[in-house]
Amino acid sequence: MVTPTYCQPVDADGVGKCPCPDGCKAAVPECAALLGALPSIHFAPNSNKLSDDAAATLATVASKLKANPNCKVVVVGYCAATKRQQQLSWDHVNKVIAHLVEKEGVSSDRFIFSSGQEGGDCDAVDIRAAAPGEDGPNTVAPPHPNLRKN
Repeated sequence: MVTPTYCQPVDADGVGKCPCPDGCKAAVPECAALLGALPSIHFAPNSNKLSDDAAATLATVASKLKANPNCKVVVVGYCAATKRQQQLSWDHVNKVIAHLVEKEGVSSDRFIFSSGQEGGDCDAVDIRAAAPGEDGPNTVAPPHPNLRKN
């Protein structure tokens, strides 16, 4: 068999790298469509404890993630006006990701960590599907690890 010139060069086995004809690649649905609207997780003011309701909500999120193994999610915490708020925002995001990894068995590489963002509820964490190509760290160092907890 002769490899067509448009498939040259060939590898050591004589197999060429032919380009994919138009339309041969399966359309990959976006994760936002696959996962649907994802819930917010609410914490009591100045608390980092997950309520039973929040844990149940995260179990639902985990099942959606497990059903769509190619999707990542962004976990977003808010408020950054003070060091205390920055640390609490980080604590909330970290708590949600840790719960999904440790209690629900979701791989840690499926998360994008985003804390201290503007424009949201300080006692809430939003979870949303990552956009195609969106990436980021799944863990970040705490902003103020030695901040006294009052």
